[in-house]
Amino acid sequence: MVQIYLVISNYIDFPKLNIPNVDFKSEDISYEYEYAEELAQLEVVAAKVRGHWGLGTAPIKDLRYTLESNGIMVTRFNTNVEKIDAFSQKFIINKEDIFFIVLSNNGQSIAGARFDMSHELAHILLHPWDEDIELINKDEFKKRERQADMLASALLLPRESFIQDVSHYPTTLEYYKQLKEKWNVSIHAMICRTHQLEVITTNQFQYLMRKLSKIGWRNGDPGDITFQLKDTLLQNAVDMLISDRALTGAEIVAKIKEKGMAMYPNEIEGLLNLKCETLNSVEKKKLNNIQLKLKHQK
Repeated sequence: MVQIYLVISNYIDFPKLNIPNVDFKSEDISYEYEYAEELAQLEVVAAKVRGHWGLGTAPIKDLRYTLESNGIMVTRFNTNVEKIDAFSQKFIINKEDIFFIVLSNNGQSIAGARFDMSHELAHILLHPWDEDIELINKDEFKKRERQADMLASALLLPRESFIQDVSHYPTTLEYYKQLKEKWNVSIHAMICRTHQLEVITTNQFQYLMRKLSKIGWRNGDPGDITFQLKDTLLQNAVDMLISDRALTGAEIVAKIKEKGMAMYPNEIEGLLNLKCETLNSVEKKKLNNIQLKLKHQK
């Protein structure tokens, strides 16, 4: 991905990384944490991110566009691992930090993909990148995952405006279906956030979870639409290079090979989530003054 990005960035000016510095030290919070204190810190971080990006307290209309507008690359490809929905990675290119968020091509819903992107953004903001993740113990890993989920919820469902909405009928599943149309967050995630904000009690939360399982909504909401990743920065950059004739598909493949990455066109298309045959497309020659002769039916 880095080598491909380097080739494309020689011709395309991508947005610069624009994320706020947040005052959050994960290592200061033990696994046996004080929940209220941790949540309070993450609420502050969520508000700071929304303020930094001018999002206000309304639903985020297009999270992927918001991320890319602020210099975070988003793509999607097959991970061949069912348990991985998304991951993120940091690289230093020309002394500048570049972050990639990669979604697994496993058919998640729009709401699910939005939460996955928010979760990875939380890791980018909260957790250190200068360590070997394989050396993190199990409790520390669980703690960071918990924090990423909490911040993702706070980013997608800001405290004051979501409380105002959900407080009308916080124990009615049909009402959460209406809220999903506005906030574009799964019913399960909204119920968890409602409990997190103490709008419902633990008993009410457990009742709603049991009801979700009983009617089959625990792992997917009715009417879910599969997420389609379209018009990303990387996709548009390649299309622009080809359509403006700055580079042909074959030349893009060749320049990536010059970086030491010999890849087939379809492999590059998979990593960048491009349309099939984008890099194999050949401009058709116009044939003048001739046409196909059609046989007349008798």
